[in-house]
Order: sequence, then C-alpha cells, then structure tokens
Amino acid sequence: MRGVGCGEILKPMGWVGARWGAAAIVGACVGAPSAALAEECPPPIDDHHHSHPRTPAYWEPVTTSCIAAPPEPTCIVRVDRSIDPVLHLDYAIPYEDVCPFPEEVPDSRRHEFFAFCRDRHAKAYLPDWIRWNDLAVTAQYFDIDPGSVSDDDVLESASDWQDCWTPLDAIGRRPITCESVVAGIDWDTSLLPIGAYVVDGFTWEPPYNIWSRRPGVVKVHDGDPDAAGPAVAVMTRDAIVYRDEPFLLEGCIDAAGGSTFSVYWALANTQDPVEVWMPLVTYRPVEGEAFAIELVPPPAMAGESGVLRVDVTDPAGLRSSGFLHGDWIVVNADTPTTPPDVDETESTSSAGASTGEPISGSGEQPEPEVDAPADGCGCPSSRPRWASWLLLLVAPVVRRRQGSTSVVHTAR
Repeated sequence: MRGVGCGEILKPMGWVGARWGAAAIVGACVGAPSAALAEECPPPIDDHHHSHPRTPAYWEPVTTSCIAAPPEPTCIVRVDRSIDPVLHLDYAIPYEDVCPFPEEVPDSRRHEFFAFCRDRHAKAYLPDWIRWNDLAVTAQYFDIDPGSVSDDDVLESASDWQDCWTPLDAIGRRPITCESVVAGIDWDTSLLPIGAYVVDGFTWEPPYNIWSRRPGVVKVHDGDPDAAGPAVAVMTRDAIVYRDEPFLLEGCIDAAGGSTFSVYWALANTQDPVEVWMPLVTYRPVEGEAFAIELVPPPAMAGESGVLRVDVTDPAGLRSSGFLHGDWIVVNADTPTTPPDVDETESTSSAGASTGEPISGSGEQPEPEVDAPADGCGCPSSRPRWASWLLLLVAPVVRRRQGSTSVVHTAR
C-alpha cells in the first residue's frame, strides 16, 4: 500500500484540535508505505524535526488511500451497556506518517485516543503531555527540563482533569498507518460511570504534541438514558460574522422530558471565562433531539473573538455543557450592502476578470503557494485549497446569512 501524495491529502481538514493544530496541516505530506516503516524511508534531507507538521487523527470524511472515508460523526452516539458495552469508532488519517527523523524518540509519530467526562470551550487546551514518563523519555532526546513543566501541563496530574479521562483501549499508541485505521477503535465502556463523554485523539511526536477533537458526544447508560443525565453537543464549526449579522448555532440534546437549555458567551481573551459567562438564551424548553438557534452577537463582541456554551439541565438538576469548538469572531462593522444603482453581477464579474484580484465582499482570497516540507519522506509542492480560510482572521469576511428561524427543534 503506497503512501498518499500531497495532491490527495490537501482537502478540507476538519477540526484538528489545540495549539499545534494549524501547524499539523500546513503543507503536510508523507509518502512512505506502511509495511516498510523506517527500513524503506529515504535519508532525511535536513534535521528540521521541529518544523515537521504533526499528523492529526480525522473524525470526519477525508480522502486517503487507506479505506473509504469514514461517515460524518453522529452528533449523539448512545451506548446501552445492557446490550453491548463496546463502542466501535472509526477515524482517518490524511497520509501515513512513518518516517521519523534520527533524533526523534523511538516511538514517535503515534496516535492514542482518550475519552473525557466533560466538554471544553475553544480556548481551553488539553495538557501537552499525557504522562510524566513521557517527559523523562523526551528529555533524553531534546533539551527539555521536566522540572520546568507544571503539573497542569501533564494529563495524569492536571487538576482540571483528575478522574475525568480514560484511554479508549489497551492498544495505547499505535503507528500512523493504514493498518491502524482499518482496525479502528473498540472502546469498552464497562468500567465507566454512566454519563456523557467526549473523545479526542492525541498525536505523540515530542517535543510538540497535538490533540484532535472528535465532534459530538457519547452517552453511556445501562438501559435508561434519562438516568445517565443530559448530554449536549454543539456541531456548528465556527461563526465569523459582522456585528449585526445573525448566525445559526446547531447541535443536539439527549435529556429527560421537562429539561431546559441555555446559551452563554464570554470573551475569548478573558483570563478565566468560567467566571464571566453571560447569558444569550435562558431556560428554553428542550423539545427534541436537534436544535438550531439564531443568535445575534451582543454589542460587546464587536471586534472581538469569543466562546459559546450550551447548558442543558434536567428535572433532577443534572446538568451537561457543550461548546462551540471553532472560532467565534465578530467583525466590528455592519454587513456591507451593494449600492442600488450598481449591477452586482456585471460589476463583480468584470472586476474579477480585469484585475485578477478577489472580488470585494466575496470572501475569496488568492491561494498562496505552500511548499511541502523536506522531511525525508518528501513529496512535491501543492496549493492547498483550505489555506485561504486562514486569511479570515486578518481580513473582513462576508458570511452568508443562515436561516431566519429563532428556534428550530426536530422531533426525536
């Protein structure tokens, strides 16, 4: 089975998780066959291991040479342990990544998968390390002082996550190969408390490791879903809008009859958003599994980035929270309008044809040339189509207005 070329992997990349997520996809490509592993890897062209893009685990459809693309994740997956406690999860990789640099730790470039007992907002990052032993091993290969790392930067000692995480299976770290992808993940939930869980993939390639968040929520119960408390997930990926532009927040809820939900927001640059959450929608009745809420940015969000939270509370007082996992950015300007005496079709068409520049207000930007890294498993340069979205952070964007319904519920 051959490795995947750049042209095959540079697709819309989905959610790649934490701080090193963007680095994981910029110009990434590796072309070694899985069976050969290091024996058939060409010698490295340089020693720039630090700049090698980390390979995320994908939970959404992506074109690879391994298997057919996995389906779009279901917003809520229910595990009834009275029937079967084992949940099979599929994931994907954009390419096989099996050509480590000589200076890397022996088991570098691996994936590992975890479940967490609660969701987190877009600016709350998981620890960079899983276990203290990982740091001890890494220090033998890189200039890292484990004594300079805080307890909260190692998952097994992080105060925020004590008794709230578990590996998905006994395999642990697995090679980033098609063979691993075909096998998938078999998660035995037998020993877990009932309740709602979120899943993340971890890419082990020290000294810089990344997380890949799985969309949706997994609800584990023993035959009575309501006894496990509510579960909620936000499936809207991001919201980049003008200050007067409504946007649609969509997701799903599993909760007992009589439950309510509320939506809260906070500025992303706040030191501790948990202390400053402000209400947008409060105590709406839960009327079905899917929800779609049209929100208008509060005035204080103009020119800012923020985080969004959806709380669901059942009649017993049990509560669960889900978060927008992407960017919520509000441009400090009103939505542009086309002057009435201008033919929009004719003017924009001729402008684009005559100047070769992006049409004003179209949201399209020129695609920059991005060279693939020369990392010893090289492949030719490519022009990633997804790269243009990165420019949204520095340029005003026009997002098409979605929906006009204030609250939409679909029956279960």
